Amino acid sequence: MNEPNFTAEHGFVYTLCRGLGLEASSEQLAKVLPIPKKADAVSAFFAAPDWEAVYRMAVEHRVVKVVWNGIQQLLTTREITNNQLPSNDLIRKWIDTAEHREQRYEQQIEVVRRLGTFYAKHNIRLMLLNGYGVSRCYPTPSARECGDVDIWLYGDQKVADELLKNARKIRIEQDPAGQTLFRMDPVLVENHHRLPEAEWLGVGCDCKADIDGVEVRLPDANLGLIYMLRHMALKFRRGVIRMRHVADWALYIRCHHAEIDWTRIEEGARKWGMTRFMVALNTFAGECLGLERKYLPAERLSERDLWAFVREVIHPRFPWKLQKDALWLARVGFGMCRYWANRWKQRFVSDKKCRRV
Repeated sequence: MNEPNFTAEHGFVYTLCRGLGLEASSEQLAKVLPIPKKADAVSAFFAAPDWEAVYRMAVEHRVVKVVWNGIQQLLTTREITNNQLPSNDLIRKWIDTAEHREQRYEQQIEVVRRLGTFYAKHNIRLMLLNGYGVSRCYPTPSARECGDVDIWLYGDQKVADELLKNARKIRIEQDPAGQTLFRMDPVLVENHHRLPEAEWLGVGCDCKADIDGVEVRLPDANLGLIYMLRHMALKFRRGVIRMRHVADWALYIRCHHAEIDWTRIEEGARKWGMTRFMVALNTFAGECLGLERKYLPAERLSERDLWAFVREVIHPRFPWKLQKDALWLARVGFGMCRYWANRWKQRFVSDKKCRRV
């Protein structure tokens, strides 16, 4: 029986790095990616490229446009030839998917602009978390695929929700964590009632930004990184972290490295018990994605832990999703199975001494 062709993972990550403007080498990937541990794995992929597998991974990891840009970059630098490109059918599908994701980005920008205009009329400050602020760190901002819009209104959540509900007839829902959720067109907005990271860092942890003439606020470099750390830790625990999240981390550090106070970041990681997880992200960014090590602290994750982390990001142990109309008993069983499969992540993410907010 022939061995499975695991070189697709190497081809995917290598092409992704090119699309991000990062310079991971095939030798680096051979050391970091779990399988196969061969220095020529990237070359083996491009000798007989399985672009269908790469496309599926790009869709799963929400980096469709970035990987497509990476293919164009490989062609420009003559690392591949026209004969090594995807088939014409796959190219059309790839471009259609990328354009659809870019349209969603533009929809989000329009929603942010409308929200910013509305809140400004009522003297409510709007801070965007992740999303738009992180996209500005990408070579092509619209290539960063987005989910919902996360906002913080400096303690004016309840007032702002009432104004939206009364003036725009928007339905406001509340999740168990205390955030409120509402939709504008097809875009889901998550309004955070608290921002513990900002409370910890104190006054002056934001900066102004302009979106088509509408003033909004973004986290400063330290607040943005601490928020991203806690946000990604939650996704890792739930088994829904993807390469796009790790790419966010790497590009954000590259973009803001001169402003990041790593002493403060490490202090925050210790406060929330996430030092090991932060080191894992830094090691992944430096040794797998090719982020220059001069931008990162010296501490490195062990090879064994790094392999476990990389494998989980690329191929989660529990990839299944629950149907929205699932019965109560199915939901309970699903939750128990997911917890059991992901229980090791609780120890990986949380240090032994973890202070809660």
